[in-house]
Amino acid sequence: ADELKGGSHVRKYAVFYRNLGSAVIDMDEFESPVSAGVVAEVLEADILAGEQLLNTPLYGYTIIDSIRAIKSLDAYDFLYLLGRNPMRVVVFTGVERGRSPLVAARLYPVKPKMIVIHGPERGGAVDELAIELAEAEKICFALCRLKTPGEISQRLRSLKRG
Repeated sequence: ADELKGGSHVRKYAVFYRNLGSAVIDMDEFESPVSAGVVAEVLEADILAGEQLLNTPLYGYTIIDSIRAIKSLDAYDFLYLLGRNPMRVVVFTGVERGRSPLVAARLYPVKPKMIVIHGPERGGAVDELAIELAEAEKICFALCRLKTPGEISQRLRSLKRG
């Protein structure tokens, strides 16, 4: 009966019932670890916080449409965005200033090791609070300069193959 009404109660309590497809653009694991520095280089990303973390090994990636995530996901879903391992890069697309992804990371007990935001135009201001939160949470935080989420996905997939 709950599923006929949208399934909100079933989703809340079912561990394996997750439909993240509307918010997740791409998600995969690397065949071998890739450093945060290599990810930043491949994504043509400017490091905003956590430069000391560039040697951190990452084991996978998740690319999220930020607006769809805000509209369709609940707190239980964020655990599944990290895939099999939180030692990963999470890329948030459609970001205006970068605050929301870092506030979410601050509040959630399991955190990715690297967050990349995509969306602020060149020269656009990234929220200073986002940078402060990344430093406080020991998250490597970067601004991606690529043009499209598709290009981000393609480049991260190329790292998957080693």
